[in-house]
Amino acid sequence: MAEKRVANGPSLQGVTCHGEQPLSRIAIHNTVLALDIHASIKATPSVLGVNPKLVAVSKIVAFANPNAPVYPRLAQGKMWNEDEADGSNEYNKFQPGSRNTTNQLINDLKNIDIVFHIGDICYANGYISQWDQFTSQIEPIASTVPYMLARQKQPWLIFLAHRVLGYSSGSSYADQGSLAEPMGRESLQKLWQNYKVDIAIFSHVHNYERTCPIYQNICTHNEKRSYKGALNGTIHVAAGRAGASLSNFTPIQTKWSIFRDYDHGFVKLTTFDHSNLLFEYKKSRDGKVYDSFRISRDYRDILPCTIDSCLSITLAS
Repeated sequence: MAEKRVANGPSLQGVTCHGEQPLSRIAIHNTVLALDIHASIKATPSVLGVNPKLVAVSKIVAFANPNAPVYPRLAQGKMWNEDEADGSNEYNKFQPGSRNTTNQLINDLKNIDIVFHIGDICYANGYISQWDQFTSQIEPIASTVPYMLARQKQPWLIFLAHRVLGYSSGSSYADQGSLAEPMGRESLQKLWQNYKVDIAIFSHVHNYERTCPIYQNICTHNEKRSYKGALNGTIHVAAGRAGASLSNFTPIQTKWSIFRDYDHGFVKLTTFDHSNLLFEYKKSRDGKVYDSFRISRDYRDILPCTIDSCLSITLAS
């Protein structure tokens, strides 16, 4: 099988990240094939025209099972595993912080037992090679600790969802006048209250925001760093800034919004014993803690946390 090398391809400038996939907008019939001076092809006279001249033939490419269907993947870059570390293989600079977030998790794996990925998975945007890059990027994590799995029974109840079903100051929700996914908060607030949900963590909005313990738009606690006993409300966290482009906040200043940050980062929860939970928000750029709080609860019907059962989990969206 002869090798073909393409030096220049169709331009994708001006294509947006969401909505219609960029590859579907390429006018194939107008595509121009430009060969490098060192490239060679193998074709029949009917393709090349009258009196074709063979210049060179590349090395033969062999497949392990030549009789099986072959689905080739094409990737453009200096090397096959080039990623977002230097931005050279990032489509429209859409995931500028993903590599930093991944590196911070890898560096802290000795202190992490489980990783929850509650956000969008891979923004391939029409480029299938991005899936190879994504799986390669998370391999050091997923091969070491459980990935996208649930945890042993603990005194705290934490609600996870992708879209914001509680409270968010993201501009897209504020423009709708909802400050959350339509009908989400109204349908779930009583459920969270009845089952004493401590924290609700969401993704989808690409920024970080933490609320007070809240029920029906009213803060049930005045504290900002330490909470003891039943909260009588749920702390809502928007944690969707693991790597993709960031989302703006609304200029509206809500009373329930305690901390906002327009940067890439991730959330880490650590349980020290059967009563104490530490919540930390870390930035991907340096791995340092920029927001944190503690919840202390004493559930007598829950077995104490032992050394083997204490958990440190990370939420990456």
